[in-house]
Amino acid sequence: MLALTAALWLLCIPFGVDTSMSKRIVQGVLSQPEDTLQAVYIGNSGVYRFWQPAAAWDCEGIAVMNLATASMPGAATQYLMEETLKTQDVDMFVVDLRAYTDSELNEANLHNIIDYMPLDLTRLRLVTRLCAYQRYWPYEALEYYFPVLRFHARWSELEMEDFLPAEDDGTKCSYYTSSFLNNVQDEQDYFAVSDVRTEPQKRAVRAFEQLMDYCEENDITVLFVAAPLLAHVNQKERLNWFADMARERGFGVVNFNERAVYDDVGLTLSDFMDNTHTNIYGSIKFTRWLAAYLADHYALDDRRGVPGYEDWDAAVDIYREKIGDKAAAALDAAAGR
Repeated sequence: MLALTAALWLLCIPFGVDTSMSKRIVQGVLSQPEDTLQAVYIGNSGVYRFWQPAAAWDCEGIAVMNLATASMPGAATQYLMEETLKTQDVDMFVVDLRAYTDSELNEANLHNIIDYMPLDLTRLRLVTRLCAYQRYWPYEALEYYFPVLRFHARWSELEMEDFLPAEDDGTKCSYYTSSFLNNVQDEQDYFAVSDVRTEPQKRAVRAFEQLMDYCEENDITVLFVAAPLLAHVNQKERLNWFADMARERGFGVVNFNERAVYDDVGLTLSDFMDNTHTNIYGSIKFTRWLAAYLADHYALDDRRGVPGYEDWDAAVDIYREKIGDKAAAALDAAAGR
């Protein structure tokens, strides 16, 4: 039985959900040279479609990468911190508040984050926590411990790259899909502001309290961030609730859904690809503003020119090629060139 369990566990490597972007981000961050990251930004698409690591380096010279997957639940955050701290002596974490306001999760959302984590005890504890968060019965949880039980049909699709770590694209896991580079949100949409506080789901509140407890007990510096949304007033009201909780406990908070912050960043409707995500132009503005905030308020020092960070300089050049001339010009403007 032990041998069978071990075999099933090892088969997790190639049999997870086939999402190359999640694999690139999760494995890309966790494979960085030891103790080179100054911070890690954890969350869901409210992170990787906003924060561009190569742009942050270009603007402020700070080495901050995303550890984020689509619709990742906030309950996963502690375990991603634990995994990060095994190889990175970061100064701080930035944590996405929007990860605590998504009420609907599906199997793919959980596999996106679980399947590309290292095969270790942290991953086991992550699976146990997320399955409890989802209130899964034991038989429902098995596929997350052993993805081969669900994805065995992929056997005929497997290639050598499925057994290997994700290839480094050289951009420090910055984002550059075609829709992200080209889509512009309908001008009929609007940016809504609300000062109302609406209580979130109880399980999300408990998960958030547990994360703050963990950070206090382990002396971990955290900035909580709520990326901007268009419309979505109800979600903004839940974000206000979480922002209040964090501030009451003494944590830093930046809520981009507050009018003063939104305006200071310089965002407009044309900076969004849909009503929940920025496009490349909005993400450059967001990254420029937040990178300066981290440098000023959390003393993240400029590492440009420091030996061992040459790959970050290269990441900027590669990213500029990926995003095209128009977006590269916007990056030049953000970086003061």
